[in-house]
Amino acid sequence: IEFPLCASMSGFYTANPFLPLITSLTGIAFWLKISRCLVPVLGQNPLVNFISDNTAFIMTHHIAVKHLFIGLLILLSQLGVTCFSGIDVAQYRIDAWYVYTEYPWCSAACFLFTMSILVLLCKAFQKIKTGLFTRK
Repeated sequence: IEFPLCASMSGFYTANPFLPLITSLTGIAFWLKISRCLVPVLGQNPLVNFISDNTAFIMTHHIAVKHLFIGLLILLSQLGVTCFSGIDVAQYRIDAWYVYTEYPWCSAACFLFTMSILVLLCKAFQKIKTGLFTRK
């Protein structure tokens, strides 16, 4: 039995059917312990609390927003911005994890764009939800 590939976890093959479960459980326990150690330092940080309160939303939408960023780069490339001409459009279309890394700043810009859009969307949906459920 081989542990199937999950997203980018290529290389984790084992004949032991319990190793993936053990690895997952120990990984979860490790990060829970790290989280408990960080609570006294970061427990009241508004940014950390915002992210923790919206983790499900962020995780379910981050790939779509990342693709929006790369789509904008492709559009700029098609409009004649030559620094983005190296984007592999064919790979972008088939690979959910495709990231344009020709320039080091591109990854940082992608991260900042993605997180900024996600924060704005979270705030907008919170306002909509508050408005819908507080009206009488």
